Amino acid sequence: MTGWWLVQGRSAIRDLWVSLTWPDQPKYGPWLLPDGRDIVDLVATGQLDQLGFSIWYAQMEGCRAPLRRNGVLHCGGLQVKVVSTRFAEALRDLGVTGLSTYEADVVLRSGESLPGYVGLVEPTDPAAEVHSYLPGGPSMPLCVSGRVLRGLRERGVDLFDVEPDPPGDRLRRGRDSP
Repeated sequence: MTGWWLVQGRSAIRDLWVSLTWPDQPKYGPWLLPDGRDIVDLVATGQLDQLGFSIWYAQMEGCRAPLRRNGVLHCGGLQVKVVSTRFAEALRDLGVTGLSTYEADVVLRSGESLPGYVGLVEPTDPAAEVHSYLPGGPSMPLCVSGRVLRGLRERGVDLFDVEPDPPGDRLRRGRDSP
């Protein structure tokens, strides 16, 4: 498998969807700290220590039981990533560099915590084997090399949506080869 691929959480109603949540969160954004920094951007870039409060990922209303607990969770279109520990471990086993993870508390509507997930922070460098789809910051899909996608599948880590990354987009982002 060659080329570049876009990976993101599945969003059928039987898939688990989660929403970034925190105490006293307003219903609608933009969600900003008092100093004007964007809360979602801080989480997506792994700067949770800058928040001053805890976050968790709450099950969204659109998904229904029985839930399919995927390798990459659908996060409602936000640029944050929640992946299974198996997904994160497979990336480490494959020698992917530039990634970091943080504890992600996934909470179902029942109030039950769902173990086995972490937040994933990807590099924005288009030369990295796993990186943000858009330049300059995190974006909803991950862009992965063919080698990484093949390695994930060989390890049985495959519960996510995947589609080819068009070559024109690769050039636009300054990446000209897989």
